[in-house]
Amino acid sequence: MKTYFLCLSHISSFLFLSSISYSQSQEYKFADAYIKGLGYRHELEIKAESDLMEAGKDYSMINMATMRNANRGIIKLREAINILLPYNSSDNENIRTATNTVTTCYENLIDNYNLSLKNLEELASALSSNDQNIDIGKLSSKASEITAQVEYISETLFKANTFVAYCLIDSIPDKNNHLSYLFITSIERKNLLSELESFFGKSLKTKQKNPKYTIASAIILKRLLIDQHKSKDERNKYDK
Repeated sequence: MKTYFLCLSHISSFLFLSSISYSQSQEYKFADAYIKGLGYRHELEIKAESDLMEAGKDYSMINMATMRNANRGIIKLREAINILLPYNSSDNENIRTATNTVTTCYENLIDNYNLSLKNLEELASALSSNDQNIDIGKLSSKASEITAQVEYISETLFKANTFVAYCLIDSIPDKNNHLSYLFITSIERKNLLSELESFFGKSLKTKQKNPKYTIASAIILKRLLIDQHKSKDERNKYDK
C-alpha cells in the first residue's frame, strides 16, 4: 500500500512539473508580459480618475493628485518595461517588433510624466509666489502639449496591439491553407483570458461607444482568445 501511494505521489509530481513546462512557450510568456503592462496602464487610469474626482475643483488637490499619479505611472511603466525587455532579443520577428514598439512608447510616456511633473511644479510655484516673470499661459500651453503627446502615444500603443495578435497566430496553415491555429496551448489560452479578466473585469463585457485604448486593446485580445482559432494542442495529424 505504501509503495502504491509513493507511485501516485511520483506520478502527481511528474504531471505537475509537466504542466508547468507545458505552459512556457515563448509566445505565451510574451503575451503574459504584455497583458501585465496593459493591465498596469488600466489600473493607473482608474486610480487617476478616482483621485481627480476626489480632488473636486480644488486646484491644489488636483495638482497633488496629478503629480501623485505621474509618479505612480513612472514606477509601473518601468516595471512593465523590465518585464518585456527580454523579448527584444526574441527569434520571433513579430515579438521583437511588438516589444520594441511597446517599450519605446512606455519610455516616451515616462518622459511625458517627468515633463508633466516639472511643469506642475513650476506652475504651482508661480501661483504661490505670484512671480510676475513666470508665464502661466506658457506653462498651461505646455500642459496641453503633453496631454496631446500622451494621446498620440496611447494611439500608437493601441495600433501595436495588432503586432501582439500576430505573435499569437501560427503562420503554418491548416490543410485548407487557412491560419486556423494559435501558437499557444489550451491551458495557456485559459491563463491569458483569466489574466485579462483579473485586470479588466466588467470592462471587457460592458458595451462602450468609445472605450479607452487600454480597454479596446484588451477586448481585441479577448476576442482573439475566444474566437474560432484552435489551440496549438488541437492541431491534428492532418494539419501538420
